[in-house]
Amino acid sequence: MRPLDSREVPLKKLLSLFTFRLPAALKDTRRLDERTRYDRMSGMIPDFVLSDSNPLVWQNRLRHPYFRTKMGEIRGRSVLEAGCGWGFLARNFADDGARVTALDPSPVTLDLARRHHRTATVPIRFVQGVAEHLPFPEASFDLVTATDMLEHVADLDACLAEFARVLKPGGRFGFVTVNRTWIARLIYITMGENVLGMLPRGTHRYDKFIPPDDLSARLRRLGLVTEEIRGILVNPLLLRYHFWLSKSIEYIGVAKK
Repeated sequence: MRPLDSREVPLKKLLSLFTFRLPAALKDTRRLDERTRYDRMSGMIPDFVLSDSNPLVWQNRLRHPYFRTKMGEIRGRSVLEAGCGWGFLARNFADDGARVTALDPSPVTLDLARRHHRTATVPIRFVQGVAEHLPFPEASFDLVTATDMLEHVADLDACLAEFARVLKPGGRFGFVTVNRTWIARLIYITMGENVLGMLPRGTHRYDKFIPPDDLSARLRRLGLVTEEIRGILVNPLLLRYHFWLSKSIEYIGVAKK
């Protein structure tokens, strides 16, 4: 997907984003596990999660070209998208000609993604599973991505160890996650969940947000060298994400095995 500019953002898309209201059963999910939360979202609001108003769609207009540039030629490469959700990034890579495996713990979400992306250039293999116990042999993938999922997993170190295990020598791990700062808490939890109600309460936990230096150190212990980390910032009026100097909210990066 190419980036949008201000002339291409219809008013109705902005209105649909800012006037969207969660169903009552999704407003407070603090007692639910990740799988159940996404099962409910996929089952109750499928039209919204697959629409251009879903922030994940326009986030990928930055993420996809970033990871593709870091990988060089992607056609024919093996890619794992861990925590694929509705499969937007997996679809981007499949349309590039990559051999994509998309993994997620939610069967309802996977079924929705499988039906939505059935016309991908290269068929996507959808697999139900958790990142802490990947059902793949060692050295299976040229690229593993984990976007918007590291801050949600039950065991971060186990996930990272599994990503390192299934990466080929010289392969890369691409990630997007949230920093553990007061401003990230304000945006994602206080405003996004509690005030605006754009996300179910319980979607994020502050103690699971990850400082970039901490993530780099964990990866280094597993033999993965962080090549770059860049801060990113959303412009909701243009439905775009931008690179910016600060990593205080959300950040994107790549590590090499």
